[in-house]
Amino acid sequence: MSSFDGFLANLRAKLADLLAETIKSRRDAAAKDVESFLQESRADLERWTRLLAQGDLSPEEFQWLVKARVDLAKMAALEQAGLANVAMDRFKKALLGILIGSALEVFK
Repeated sequence: MSSFDGFLANLRAKLADLLAETIKSRRDAAAKDVESFLQESRADLERWTRLLAQGDLSPEEFQWLVKARVDLAKMAALEQAGLANVAMDRFKKALLGILIGSALEVFK
């Protein structure tokens, strides 16, 4: 298993915990959105984590790139389920924290 695949497995496990704790009533919609985000972002995340591991990208630069990607993420299923903007923002911030923390654990 590559480092990136290990990172994704670790990330998915941590996100499962987030989904269980944060969005109990809309867990299926959130899980669908998170998986879509990971699929859509895979190439970028793989490139950025490689650059982070090589030292060609600082943790701050990595964080900035990931934050921009998460900010642009469309959480369509959650929007359809009627999740309020405030709750959506909280969820995105938690997603961002887990994603960055997991990457720094593995690649830095």
